[in-house]
Amino acid sequence: MSEDREKLFKRAEYLRNLLIAHVTGRTVNMLDYQKLRQYFMQHKEAGAFLPRIVINHGDLSSVWQSMKYGFGSHEERRDAILDQFQPFLERFSPQEAAADDAAIEQLNEVVLFSRWNELMERVDKEPELAVDAMQQDITALCYQLLKELKVFPDPRRSSLSQLVTLTEHALQISPDREHAKVVKDIVSGCADSLAAIEHLYAENSKANSEKTIDKEIAKVLVSLYISLSTMLLSSWRLHRLGAASSATKV
Repeated sequence: MSEDREKLFKRAEYLRNLLIAHVTGRTVNMLDYQKLRQYFMQHKEAGAFLPRIVINHGDLSSVWQSMKYGFGSHEERRDAILDQFQPFLERFSPQEAAADDAAIEQLNEVVLFSRWNELMERVDKEPELAVDAMQQDITALCYQLLKELKVFPDPRRSSLSQLVTLTEHALQISPDREHAKVVKDIVSGCADSLAAIEHLYAENSKANSEKTIDKEIAKVLVSLYISLSTMLLSSWRLHRLGAASSATKV
């Protein structure tokens, strides 16, 4: 029974994320929406709690038409869908979900710099694995920041490049003008920086006949990845300060 509940919950999350992606200007799969809508409409238990936006709209163009005038910004459309889906997701959330979230270590500057020191030592013995571990940390950081920003990535677009680009764009939607320009100036080149780092990685991997990366290059890559991580994290902190400032002014 718990497996069925978990499957249902994941499908509901995907449906919500798909709708958010659509109403905030990203390309999604129309067929996925129609299949999931049909699945939930026919589900004996879940059908009774399905959000009205899904019940009322058989295709994504209809969803867009219903929201584009009443909700003028990406944030308003996103929040409207989040509000409708929250009771639905809470009802079918597996009990394990809360425990899983609590178990995930939050990445902050202390954790990241500790990881940097650890991986710089690891480079001498396992340069490839050290670089891969740093890539995983940036991936985890992007997911963490996107969750804080209430932005939900499409599961089919989850490469590091796509996640960094999405995080960069999400951070530039600042809730307060005080830090908006600074955040934009800091974060606007993150995706380009990642592309340059990945190009360096690819070129050096290709140049080495043994298909292992040079230790000195690996040290550079680990340092560049940590710099990119701190840029994203610092931009998020400024974004959050702007949100707190806006809340106090209301």
